[in-house]
Amino acid sequence: NLSFPQEFGIEHNGWLIGVINSGPTLFGLLSAWAADPVNNLLGRRGTVFVTGLFCIFPVLAQAFTQNWQGLLICRLFMGLGMGIKISTIHVFSAEVAPASIRGGLVTSFQMWVSFGMFVGYCFNLAFFRIGRLAWRFQLAAAFAPAIPVCIFVWFCPGKLTCSSRENGD
Repeated sequence: NLSFPQEFGIEHNGWLIGVINSGPTLFGLLSAWAADPVNNLLGRRGTVFVTGLFCIFPVLAQAFTQNWQGLLICRLFMGLGMGIKISTIHVFSAEVAPASIRGGLVTSFQMWVSFGMFVGYCFNLAFFRIGRLAWRFQLAAAFAPAIPVCIFVWFCPGKLTCSSRENGD
């Protein structure tokens, strides 16, 4: 917020700055309805992986945008992935967790989201004083936590089918 409005000449348009900043959340709310069809198509792990890619590539792309329209489009694509992923991870956790820890595991997701926000604020502070391009580094830094998610989701247990539960597999 501190320098991209000046970079794009929109520093006096508070509404536009607000829409750009809230773009991922607004589009995430609108895209959450797509979680069910995407989960049916890709499965839970596939959905988390693909939506994780929406937290890597648009995040990196927004650091290279040359106008506010490009920045807004990147942030909307990021919101698309975030909305679907936020709707999927709780269900995935509940499906694979043993009953004795299911509640804690499902609700711990929110703790890790908060921890990620804390790390993001730390990165913003680290890049705060590097000059005119600080906002580009601050926006791009958010891609780093998505890489382990995309890799490690394949090490998570998959959902057991009814037949495997009956056979004791």
